[in-house]
Amino acid sequence: MNNEWMSHPDPSRNAGNVKQWNKKVEIYRKRFNKRLELAIWYEDQLCCLMLGRVSRRNAITGLYFIDGNYGTKLLKGRRLEIATTYLDTFSVALSVEWTAIREPYCAVEPLYKQLGYTEKDPYDKNLDALCKRVYMKNPQSLQGDIEQTVRIANF
Repeated sequence: MNNEWMSHPDPSRNAGNVKQWNKKVEIYRKRFNKRLELAIWYEDQLCCLMLGRVSRRNAITGLYFIDGNYGTKLLKGRRLEIATTYLDTFSVALSVEWTAIREPYCAVEPLYKQLGYTEKDPYDKNLDALCKRVYMKNPQSLQGDIEQTVRIANF
């Protein structure tokens, strides 16, 4: 298993090295019961890490950190789609109405918008976030989302 991690060489485009990621996860585990931790793998190669959480009032699930492994091109172009599908499915499962990408990277904004993240934070318009409303679905419809997430994850 290759879990080597190479951050983007431009510090403004990465969420940190392995030590910094571990510290972020440690803080999130202590502070937030409703959090998302995602590691995206392709075969035995670590491709992407994501960290997010549900707001204290259960109103928005936010993606706060996402970073692709700069050392591999595997799943490049699909990582954000996989992460946001996970984010949306997690939110629906917890009956959270909104999902958000916090402090979105401006060069990727067209992709965020293509994935449906087109609105400002509905509770605080001053926050730097792109949001999407996740409508409550019946359990049969949710099953389709889960199957889609599994298909993408097994890509």
